[in-house]
Amino acid sequence: MPTGTVARPDLRTRIVTLLTKPLDRPVFYKLAGRLQERRQRKLPDNEIRQLTALRAAYQNSTGPDVLMFGDSAMFWTRPGETDPRSLGDLIQDELGRGVGLHTIVGPGYNPRVVMAFLHALKDCPSRPKIVVVPTSLMMAGRAWLRHPSLAYEVEGAALREIIDAGEPYPAKLPRPTDADWDRYDRLPAASFSGAKRTYGEIRIILNAIPATKLGLPTTKWQQLVRVRALLELANAERLEPETVGVQLVGEAAAMLADLNLPALAYIPPVNLDVIGKLWNEKVVEHVERNASVIEAAFRSTGGPGTDIVNAVKGTPANEFSDPAHLNEHGRHRFAALLSAEIRKRLA
Repeated sequence: MPTGTVARPDLRTRIVTLLTKPLDRPVFYKLAGRLQERRQRKLPDNEIRQLTALRAAYQNSTGPDVLMFGDSAMFWTRPGETDPRSLGDLIQDELGRGVGLHTIVGPGYNPRVVMAFLHALKDCPSRPKIVVVPTSLMMAGRAWLRHPSLAYEVEGAALREIIDAGEPYPAKLPRPTDADWDRYDRLPAASFSGAKRTYGEIRIILNAIPATKLGLPTTKWQQLVRVRALLELANAERLEPETVGVQLVGEAAAMLADLNLPALAYIPPVNLDVIGKLWNEKVVEHVERNASVIEAAFRSTGGPGTDIVNAVKGTPANEFSDPAHLNEHGRHRFAALLSAEIRKRLA
């Protein structure tokens, strides 16, 4: 098999994809969403279920070889793709079933919530051979680390308290309030063009285009405005060593070193082709510099066996399904890269 490729989906996956394509309609997504909401109300919060699963995975003398954390880049797929496997699924398939892999993924998962879960490993009988952690540029900026739900400031602190208190765990975590959202919406947002906007104004732009494509027509101009807003929100802030998100990356590396856990961090690809077209080469250099700051923070505080994959550059625009997530071709490329790095360290 050529370097940088992953195996095609198996026959079962291809058949399931063909059979489910007729269900790729807005009405079915609405129905599925309602059913999911009902189910979630009856279940413990996702973070509590993940904590319970983590403790169970490492409760014996040996546990899964790899503990992999991830944000939405790890589970994002788009309906109708030929290969519906997520990045996490592709990595598991590439490593093979002989390598135990335990994944903890969620929207906006950043070093703050990763460290809360790592806190649970301190008294577990076994440990993973390697921990894979996301260090996304997007999640290091204040747009996310001040975000009421995606910052995981409230939830991360609560998880640590729950872990220290021991089982049985509560079913629900405390969540941000309406006042938290109001404060966030009034905060000024960074911009490549000097635009004076708040996070609340950007939220209005991002949520204005209905996912179901019902109602008034969505124009190409609207889509362009939305893409620009999302790319600025994710990348416009200039990261420095003292930036909170950068310090959290360093703290995560230090915690892994204290736990004597070899670690592989990864910075996911950024759509630099589109950023360069919408703005200029200086903006591209700004994003690349931010990645270097993150990379240095992780390396400088990590212990032996610490490494980081900086994949910000090198992914063409046609391998993104939207400004922030990879399509199946991009996932194949990134999965091949990460799984090769993981295998190298396991060996």
